[in-house]
Amino acid sequence: ADECKGLTYQEKNKKASDKWKERSYSEKKKFVDSAKVYKELNVKVSELSEEQKRKLIDRHRKKLLEEILVLEDLGCQTSTLYLDISGEVYNLGSKAGTAFHATNQDISIKFREYFGKETPLLHMENFIRCGSNQQFTIAHVQDLFNKKYSDVCGKPCKVPYLKGGFEVHGLPEGIPFKKPYNYGRIQLKKIMLHAHNIHFTITSTPTSTSTPASHSSRCTSTPSPASTSGATSIQTSAPTAPTAISLATTTTSAADVQNVLTI
Repeated sequence: ADECKGLTYQEKNKKASDKWKERSYSEKKKFVDSAKVYKELNVKVSELSEEQKRKLIDRHRKKLLEEILVLEDLGCQTSTLYLDISGEVYNLGSKAGTAFHATNQDISIKFREYFGKETPLLHMENFIRCGSNQQFTIAHVQDLFNKKYSDVCGKPCKVPYLKGGFEVHGLPEGIPFKKPYNYGRIQLKKIMLHAHNIHFTITSTPTSTSTPASHSSRCTSTPSPASTSGATSIQTSAPTAPTAISLATTTTSAADVQNVLTI
């Protein structure tokens, strides 16, 4: 409650104790009975509906945030991540902690990948059927791209964003192919609503034209001529050979040196 904000743990306990003493016997009994029901509910978590789980998650997330704010008042800086049942990563933390996470957004991507939570294609299709009110996340688009790429490769694998060697077809008009965390919420939704149109094709890797002195290649993402129809080509290009520079050398005679010394 608002009246408990800013209070220490001991002060909150004392306040709760005083409030409890003010309750009548019937009120106390009702509270105890409700607590028993809640305890039984926790024992059967597997039987909860998705909506019930979400309500419990929201409730405990608020409790966690309250504790984080208390820690911040005590001089602690925190940044926490958690992956919810929909596959979305949330960040809770102090003001400085959330600022740190905002400048290091790849952390949440790695955090989610570590747990290997992938959204099944059937689950995606159920989301799409929900209509325009459904909120899609980076995780949904990332799983979609990996699934579509795996289909064309014939085995489970992730999209090689840096290596290239493939084309992406069927993306919504005006949305280029890139790493999912570079899309905004509107773009994520448009991509998911066009999921059935999106497919990958494997292209041959271009032959390297680099000279023996240059062994590195640079990966670029460039629209192919078919990009007007929603296709994006990811190819690799080698840097051009460096231009040779000729340096002329001059010699200094002993007489010139002697003249300088006498001066």
